[in-house]
Order: sequence, then C-alpha cells, then structure tokens
Amino acid sequence: QLEAGKTPSDMDWTGFEAWKKPAGEYLACHAQYMGQMDVNFDNPQVWEWYDGVMKQLAEHGAAMIRLDAFSRLHKAPCRTNFVNEPETWEMLDRLRTMAENHGLEVLPEIHAAYSTKYYKKLSDLGCMTYDYCLPGLILDALETGDTEYLYAWADEIIRDRIRVVNMLGCHDGIPMRDVRGLLPESRVDAIIDRLVQLGGHKKIVHGVVDEIYQIDMTYYSALGCDDRKLELARAIQLFMPGKPQIWYMDLLAGTSDEDILLRDPSADTREVNRRCYTPEEVKACLQKSVVQNQLRLLKLRNTHPAFSEGAAVFAERPSADTLILTWCAGEAKASLHVDLAELSYEITLQ
Repeated sequence: QLEAGKTPSDMDWTGFEAWKKPAGEYLACHAQYMGQMDVNFDNPQVWEWYDGVMKQLAEHGAAMIRLDAFSRLHKAPCRTNFVNEPETWEMLDRLRTMAENHGLEVLPEIHAAYSTKYYKKLSDLGCMTYDYCLPGLILDALETGDTEYLYAWADEIIRDRIRVVNMLGCHDGIPMRDVRGLLPESRVDAIIDRLVQLGGHKKIVHGVVDEIYQIDMTYYSALGCDDRKLELARAIQLFMPGKPQIWYMDLLAGTSDEDILLRDPSADTREVNRRCYTPEEVKACLQKSVVQNQLRLLKLRNTHPAFSEGAAVFAERPSADTLILTWCAGEAKASLHVDLAELSYEITLQ
C-alpha cells in the first residue's frame, strides 16, 4: 500500500487492526523526508500565518523573536538565494513592521563575513543584529594577547550605534565565517587550526571544502578548559556594548560531549554542545568556582544601574594587551579593565 502512494492513515488495516498503531508509529519513525520545507511567501495566506504567529507569541509575553536563517527566506530561480537584494530587505521591513504592530522586536539571523557589512544593513533598517564576530575576536585576543581587533569592533559598534545581541557559545558552533574581513585571514585560520587541535569539528559551507563556516565544540573546550580564560571571556562579553545571550553549557563550564558521537555516529556534530544534564549534574556544576564567578558577573550586569537602558558605553585601549570598557548611566558607572598579559581583569564601580 505504501508503494501505491497511501499513507498509514489511508491504508486498509482490515484484519490487522491491532497492528495499525504500532506499525504506523514504526513507519513514522523510519520515514525519509525531502528535507526542510519552506512556506511560499508569495501566498497571502503565508503572511496571514506569520501575523497570527506573532500575535500568539506576543500574547504569551514575548518581546523579541528570532528570525532563524532569515538570509535564505527569499528564494527565486537562478538567484543565489542568500540575501537576494532588494527582496530580502523588503521582506524584512514587512516582517519588522508586522512585529511592531504586536509590540515585538525582530532579531534576524544572518551569518555572513564582516566584509559584506550586512550587520550594518540590519542596523540601518532599525533591527538588532547578532554579534557573531565577538566569539572569534575573544579567542584571538586571549591567544595572541593583542586587543587591537577586539577594541576596533567595540569602537565601531559604539560609534555607529549598532544594536547587537552578543554571545560566547550558542546552540550552533563557534562562528568563523563572520569574523573574516575584521580579523586578518591568517589569524582566523590560526583560530580554526587551534580549535581543531582541541577537538573541534569543522563545518563547511554547502560543500565548499575551503570555507569553514563554524567549529562545533563548547566555548569552554575552545579555551582549553581554562577557568581563568572562561571567566575573563565572560567579563568581556558582559561589558561589550550589546545585549548578552548566555548559553547554558558555557555557564556550566561544560566540555564538548564527544560521547554522543560514539553513541550515535550519524548525530550532527553540533550535538557536542547540547549536552543533556541531570539535575544532579547541574547541582555539581554550580559548585565550581568558575560557575559561581560567572553568576556573580551576571548578577552585576543585571542589577547595577550603570547598565540601565540608554547607558553610554566607552572603549579604550591604553596598550596593546589592555582594554577598558565602561558603562555610564547618570551618576552610575561600571568599568572593566582587562589585562591579557596576566589573563586578569578588574571591575570598578560607582
């Protein structure tokens, strides 16, 4: 009956009624699909559906929604179907307006090299953008002891008023494509080589072997499981201009879960950064000093008045291996003094 094109629910189960449910479940679990299917944005019903989804999310208390893989939403024959211009931006403007009508803000996900300036385009359209450069910049700074490019990026975000959501690690791998054009190619390649030596898994762009899209591993593993580096990286993230996003495995100082690839060789290598913790394992992680120190930093970021909405942010680079990031709101002030030579930091508050 499958060969005749019938689905399990359409099949004639006469005489085999007892097997309908288990056989149907088996077929559902072993079915092969064509892949991720996209809705047809040329159909008015799709836009009605988008509006309904946004309305429902807003009613549940959402304030911001992520537009996953937004750069590939618009598709057309014989086009690259990656940021098709101007259609991609026209669709974004339409979605942004729709979201605003429901009191929502959109966060479009676009992975592209710094040199494309797509992050700037998003900012010009009034959207927040992901700071996918920061993870690589921090890795580079901690390895080389040089704050030049980290400072340059902070200065640009502040100068051009680019609103970002930043991170260390995330549900995907550590982005490598995005920082190209900001960091010299040789330093990007050095990061990739080092992370692979530490057990990272390369992800390539659609079969283009020479273009590494990301490295799949936890950020803690990418730092060589060095507690000082993780705490310093977190402090830098929280004082960089932007809204911090915290991935749970980073917070818990989790190492890459390589065992999952042994249990399931077909698993996506991103799963090494998506460990399933038991409550007991979480409690054990919370006893680590590096976790407690991160929590203290997060509490400071969440409660000190210097980090209030509308605060002014300043970046200084007194020397090649130091960086100062300062937040000011009214009389409140919080400064982070980073010393890469000593892998240390100091916070001053008023």
